[in-house]
Amino acid sequence: MTGRVFVQDSGEHAGRVPGDRVAEFHERLLSLVGEYFAPDKVDRAATPKYGFRWVLTPVDLHPLDDAVG
Repeated sequence: MTGRVFVQDSGEHAGRVPGDRVAEFHERLLSLVGEYFAPDKVDRAATPKYGFRWVLTPVDLHPLDDAVG
């Protein structure tokens, strides 16, 4: 959603991605967050204030995988 005063977005994505690519994505995401949201990068007078929240997690693990041996 975009408007004259603010931008709002959300999404959900899933895929079978190798662990090394997930690690690369994680590092790139942290870099982008730091680039845009680091305390020395923000304009404290800008409105509105934005927040960025995310969760990167496996979505198809069996709940008993750790218990099965």
